[in-house]
Amino acid sequence: MKKEKFGRKLLAVAMSGALLLTGCTKETTIEEAPAPEVTGSLKVSVLDVGKADCILFQTETKNFMIDTAEKNNGKHIRKVLEARGITHLDFVEISHYDKDHIGGLRNLLKKGITIDTVYAPEYEAESSDYTKTVEQMTESGLQFTYVKEKVSVTMDDVLFEIYPAMKEKYKDVNNKFEDEETDNEFSLVTLVKHGTNRLLFAGDACNERLQEIPKQINPDVDFLKVPHHGREDDYTTSFLKKSLPEYAVITCSAKNVPDGSVLTALEGVGAKVYLTEDGQVDVECDGKTLTVTQTAE
Repeated sequence: MKKEKFGRKLLAVAMSGALLLTGCTKETTIEEAPAPEVTGSLKVSVLDVGKADCILFQTETKNFMIDTAEKNNGKHIRKVLEARGITHLDFVEISHYDKDHIGGLRNLLKKGITIDTVYAPEYEAESSDYTKTVEQMTESGLQFTYVKEKVSVTMDDVLFEIYPAMKEKYKDVNNKFEDEETDNEFSLVTLVKHGTNRLLFAGDACNERLQEIPKQINPDVDFLKVPHHGREDDYTTSFLKKSLPEYAVITCSAKNVPDGSVLTALEGVGAKVYLTEDGQVDVECDGKTLTVTQTAE
């Protein structure tokens, strides 16, 4: 682990100690399963699909994806897959059912991309994207595998831990968002472990869901896909102070930019920030270090 990250960890420990001395309650220690022994590399690509999520993972022999962006991003996603010779995905995880996360799935299926398993949160959405996707999945012989409790998936030497929302119902006590945006609170959150590398993908988690994450996992990670496209929600800043990422990626576009307060908070924890409006972000993991590059398109 790099000295810069280690320094931030020491700062976090010192801050925690100071809080304890002032009478604050120590957070419960979370026991986590170790990553498998490293036998190869992990490649992660956060695609440039505007204000939408589509993240491709490749181990030595497996390919999988978190979210599929919007319907009109399908051609671009297929282009990326074709360039890498990928016609089959071992699993796809849909973090939640907003169109900028589920929209491209039916396009992939229509164009012959085969999928073994589709993990998804257990709720139904009232949108045409959701309905049409379910119809296409049925036609392709698929159905959602609902994540009702933590699901652990090992692909080669990579461990995926998928965590569901902790509540069945959420409401916006501040009335800050439209009702349909409460879907964000049901976002699946995924911790990826490869050797000592820890990568966190938080969907569009906001408000209450952000408060839940530290109760489910240790959020201190090397790489963070920033939740909710870099939008400032009630607990975004406090969550970032807990996660302390060395690298952070925000899925956004020139028309839908991240909030300045989120960028400031990321700068405050020492994160190197990448915006997908500037191009695809690629990560290579060897189990000990991360190499992050960005390709402008």
